[in-house]
Amino acid sequence: GEVVGAMISSLDEANTEATEISAAVQVVTKKAVQKAASVAGMNATSAIQSATKSAIKGLGNTNLTTAQVTATLSITVKTVVDSLDEVEGGSSLDLGTVVVQVTESSIAGLADLQQTFANDASFQIGDAVKSIAKGAVEGSGNLAAGGSVINLTTTIGNLSRGAAAAMGQLTNDAATVTV
Repeated sequence: GEVVGAMISSLDEANTEATEISAAVQVVTKKAVQKAASVAGMNATSAIQSATKSAIKGLGNTNLTTAQVTATLSITVKTVVDSLDEVEGGSSLDLGTVVVQVTESSIAGLADLQQTFANDASFQIGDAVKSIAKGAVEGSGNLAAGGSVINLTTTIGNLSRGAAAAMGQLTNDAATVTV
């Protein structure tokens, strides 16, 4: 996970244009998911959660605006979820469970973004969580459409509960948590 975060955080130093960062994040996170089962000392699910959380945290160190970060959150989570059926050696993954865990770890990564953008009123935690949830739902739909075994109804229900619980760790604003 730390390698993924470092790579994404370094995109600025590589003079990567804001328009290219989203595509670079997709490539990095997809490869991290595919290789998750080969991380020594970690199971694939833990490696995927760590990589996703670090990717989310790393976005705060790029030259993206808050609106671009929020949009990239959705793309990042969608890429991770959509790639879950590509984990090399990870055929025993319970995709629905991993989708929820990825979403929760992504929201946990928002804690760092929240600190990064603490003085930027345009960064809205509710919008960021909605973006993550949107990516998770779209990625889940892609998995199902591609023939992967995933119960969308159960996954989306669990995703909603997990996202609300994880968001409760970031804010105590009841209106935001129930969004």
